[in-house]
Amino acid sequence: MEWQPLESKLLAASAYDAGKHILYLYLRFRSGDVYRYFEFPEEQYREFLDADSHGRYFLNYIRNDFRYERLAKLQAASSAEMGFAGRIRINAWNWQAHANVPPFPI
Repeated sequence: MEWQPLESKLLAASAYDAGKHILYLYLRFRSGDVYRYFEFPEEQYREFLDADSHGRYFLNYIRNDFRYERLAKLQAASSAEMGFAGRIRINAWNWQAHANVPPFPI
């Protein structure tokens, strides 16, 4: 699963787990909240990526149409904690995990 940067005022990045049909969205307007949307068809993810406006597509076809869960806020870790560029820390509910994200500013 790879994060894709999005040119959107609403959304910073997206990722899609094709095996589980889960869409991950990193939202700008909530200070880095990550949401995952369940039972999201792969063909609809391609439509979303090809949309002229990712934010408008999200508001019209995703937000109220799929079961979702708020995961965490993404925070850039210090360079000592990261070990290499592109590594982030995901903090939520007293647990931590590491995930690779693309090397672009979010």
